[in-house]
Amino acid sequence: MNEMRWWTGFRVFVFSVLIVGMAAGLTACGRKGLPHHPPDSDYPRQYPSP
Repeated sequence: MNEMRWWTGFRVFVFSVLIVGMAAGLTACGRKGLPHHPPDSDYPRQYPSP
């Protein structure tokens, strides 16, 4: 019985770590603002090119 309780606690711990890891991965990607073009770039340009 005690072994079963330990196993359940271990599964909850592993599941929690996986959820936190996936959430951290999702919050780490992406930018928080609009991207800025370099001053010497020719973007955005008209499509199709003349």
